Amino acid sequence: MNMIVMLVIMLCLAGELLGFTSFIQPFATANREDILRGVNYASGAGGIRDETGQAVGGRSSFDSQLVHHGITIKKLLVQQRNVTFTKEHLGKCIYAVAMGINDYINNYLMPTYPARYVYTPNQYAEVLIRQYSKQLRTLYRFGARKVAVFGVGNPDCKPADIAANASSCAKNAAEPFNQRLKPLVDDLNNRLKDAKFTYINYTNIVEEVTRLAPEVEMETSLVVLNYNDVPASGVELFKPCCKLLKISGLCVPHSTPCSDRSAYAFFDNFHPTEIVNVQLAQRTYRASSPLDAYPVDVHRLAKL
Repeated sequence: MNMIVMLVIMLCLAGELLGFTSFIQPFATANREDILRGVNYASGAGGIRDETGQAVGGRSSFDSQLVHHGITIKKLLVQQRNVTFTKEHLGKCIYAVAMGINDYINNYLMPTYPARYVYTPNQYAEVLIRQYSKQLRTLYRFGARKVAVFGVGNPDCKPADIAANASSCAKNAAEPFNQRLKPLVDDLNNRLKDAKFTYINYTNIVEEVTRLAPEVEMETSLVVLNYNDVPASGVELFKPCCKLLKISGLCVPHSTPCSDRSAYAFFDNFHPTEIVNVQLAQRTYRASSPLDAYPVDVHRLAKL
């Protein structure tokens, strides 16, 4: 089984469930053998829109990642010298695409970007979906047939936000975007021959994995996750594992993180630790709830 990853570190763990014995290599360093197994095009600040993330420096937008994938396909054609085989090879791959969160965190929700002043939340979600649809169709034209499209998490549900909102998350600014993903998947499957797009409800999975027990007080801020390595005292949700930079919310460079990372749900204000990622991967691979995936989870997608 091959896997083309556009984004999400958690999918490296999902790759293990699909039978991968090592990490999928990034596009920048993937060699001839690597591209037969799969390529990771992930870019930390990349978005659906090209301008997304420009304030944080170098990144690859989804359009750029598609260009990179086109380069990979050309390498495959040269390597295999058989157009039919390459087409069949790509059709068997699983493409995991998780775009959109940066279009909120590093675009719409930032006062330095014009989008928030031009579009209402619903208008912005519609603009994103229209562009996303074109990009996913490009992926299809490149040969992709099995594509898992991930919803985005709540950009207002970082550890500091949860603490500030008395143990709950603020309203999900990206919800209008998420609400349009299932109809997008239906449209792509209905219009594109042999297409097998599926929607992974990332928001629902995250909320269930990290849901707060009502009896837990904010002072303790602990919730036990269903994971073998969880300490008896539970997992810390409100405090990150490392010291944070005030402006970016990321870990202070070269600082020492918490000694027991299995006791924390987040490394910084954005990135979950392995204890959370493991559960996200497990439920992405095999849904635990009918709300986790539509129409199929990754396990069933692989068998189609």
